[in-house]
Amino acid sequence: MDAELGRDRVRCPHRRRPRLAGQPSVATLRAAGLSTEGQRGYHTIAHLALTGTLCWGRQVGTQQGLVLVDKWVLNPRRLERDDALGEFVYRYFRGHGPATLVDFAWWSQLTVADAKIGLAVARSRLTEVRVDCAAYFLAAETADAALVPTRPRQRTPVLALPGFDEYLLGYRDRSFVISGVDIVRVAPGLNGIFLPLVVTNGRIVGTWRKKTTASGVTDEAALFEDPTTAAARTRAGKARRGFDRAVQDYARFVGVPYRQTEKPAAPASV
Repeated sequence: MDAELGRDRVRCPHRRRPRLAGQPSVATLRAAGLSTEGQRGYHTIAHLALTGTLCWGRQVGTQQGLVLVDKWVLNPRRLERDDALGEFVYRYFRGHGPATLVDFAWWSQLTVADAKIGLAVARSRLTEVRVDCAAYFLAAETADAALVPTRPRQRTPVLALPGFDEYLLGYRDRSFVISGVDIVRVAPGLNGIFLPLVVTNGRIVGTWRKKTTASGVTDEAALFEDPTTAAARTRAGKARRGFDRAVQDYARFVGVPYRQTEKPAAPASV
């Protein structure tokens, strides 16, 4: 009942103004007399997103904006169930491939039967490769770029990725990017919270934290490797310089200055 009231309250004030930031949307619910205590406001927003009223829009200041779906997506596609499953499978492999059908079923939480239906529908748009007798799929139009070794077109081989990033969470098997020992540093306590990632040459080598204000972005990078040897210190130095460039790019994107801080090593979790 409250969720449907929330849908009406979110729609009405913003019908002619589709872009709204996350925090004001909670205020909209509160102003309409709906309780937002105890994370209730954010759960209501999540419900409105999952049921097709809200979606993420462009960046608004330091936050990503929420928008009304019917004002943001003006010409939506309406698919039959099997075609929708096929589109779902195709888009997953378009963004995550090479990956397995097991990865997709785990990620999507669909049944294996539905995953297989989707794969059959999308099959003509996918390329299959075999690795150790396992079938991996990727979108046909990206296959050449993905399977032919090339130097990535990026300013630094180091990436500063957000918490809960698909690079780690988009697959059931994560061993290709991180060891079992280090996963507890990304998810301290294994309680479902995943820290932002420092990625070097495809491997997760550390975590980082940021604080974004109007005066700038500050960060703390915590690399996993203990820099006790000269070679380790060299690797750490390269990773840190590349990380600085990655965060500078992020700061430039959100339109605020970058202010560097340092944290030499990540504490081990117990």
